[in-house]
Amino acid sequence: MYRLLYVCCILLIVFSTSCNRTTVQELYSGPSFEPADQFFLARTWPDTLFPLEAYRMAMQLAAQDRDEHLSGTRGGGADWMEEGPYNISGRFNTIAIHPDNSEIILAGLASGGIFKTTDGGDTWYPVFDDFAYLAIAHILYDPVDPDIVWA
Repeated sequence: MYRLLYVCCILLIVFSTSCNRTTVQELYSGPSFEPADQFFLARTWPDTLFPLEAYRMAMQLAAQDRDEHLSGTRGGGADWMEEGPYNISGRFNTIAIHPDNSEIILAGLASGGIFKTTDGGDTWYPVFDDFAYLAIAHILYDPVDPDIVWA
């Protein structure tokens, strides 16, 4: 008797949870922008209502904050120009600041070698960019002798 009651309860639970077959596509009634679906659905689930005005205001505030921050930083208002042997992959993998002189900075790029500045970032020049393999993952100054650099 208890076994029959137990089986009936399990079946009731299984059938009651499997009846609702509403998919995300059925809930979302807006236009189909497939590349942006993941972006919007991650921020709106389960309602699928995206607060567009709040998003626009947040983007304007972020741009305003960026502009205010750049106007007060060194080199923020200067014109930037591309450096390096390639026109793509200017991603920085690592940055190392000299332990004794904060004006000396080394930057290792994903496929652009190492760039160095001796004036705190105003001007940069390549340490090497004529080798076959230019990907730099880490740059370390030797703790005993900072004139030795490991890359």
